[in-house]
Amino acid sequence: MNKIELVGRIGNAYLNKVGDTQVLRISVATDYVFKDRSGTPVIETTWHNAVVWEGKNAPDLMAISRGRTVHLTGRIRQNRYMAADGTEKQVSEIYVNKLELIDEQITAQCSF
Repeated sequence: MNKIELVGRIGNAYLNKVGDTQVLRISVATDYVFKDRSGTPVIETTWHNAVVWEGKNAPDLMAISRGRTVHLTGRIRQNRYMAADGTEKQVSEIYVNKLELIDEQITAQCSF
């Protein structure tokens, strides 16, 4: 099964049109908090690239902007492309099938 679920903050958001349909490319930051060997809390941030297509399971794409907290579910997809310098590149993206905006601030709850 290829399924991913994230709650995180939006970094970049770029809205484009493909034909008559809007598509939004976003970066989402998620945090993982743990203690290192000395007991100091460490926050590890991971950035995820996601693609949101206009549809019934997404809010108004114009309302999605940098800094908003989102809850999304989708699937991971690997894409290959040829870069301008002629080298083949590979990128992982999350194809979102459901996205919700979270208005209240979520506090990471960690037990240290």
